[in-house]
Amino acid sequence: MQRRLITPLTLLFLFLAIPFARADSYVPTLTYGDAKIDRHDLGSMQVIDISITAEGAGGDAGKVSDLVLPFAVDGLVYQVETDPGGTAPTADYDLTLTSGGLDIMGGSLADRSNTLTQRAFPATGSQATRGSLTLTVANQSVASATFSVRIYYFDTGM
Repeated sequence: MQRRLITPLTLLFLFLAIPFARADSYVPTLTYGDAKIDRHDLGSMQVIDISITAEGAGGDAGKVSDLVLPFAVDGLVYQVETDPGGTAPTADYDLTLTSGGLDIMGGSLADRSNTLTQRAFPATGSQATRGSLTLTVANQSVASATFSVRIYYFDTGM
């Protein structure tokens, strides 16, 4: 009789513990060109934090190289947040987030504020991606400008 009670209780405990087994796992910061990338795994929701510093001096002052994320993003991108840093970028700078050459945000990352945190959504509500994403910065000329980009997406396990 005791053996039958232990098995159902053990199964019940394991069943109740499974949702708590996967906590926020964190991928260490990657330094990649002009950017530092943090990736947070929150179950099916994923957050990619990108901190960007533009070139500081010389003929390339203010330039930001295209950033190809060094890992696959397989899922539905549903929101991108931009936040200017202490040395603000040029007013109305533009970002493009592409997957396979397609602007997955449909132009909604154009004309970013250099003073306010802003959120943008794909023109189609959410955009399926498979593979790497490329972030391109345009119309930014402030030397050593800093800003961050936060990409929110659902991991669909495609």
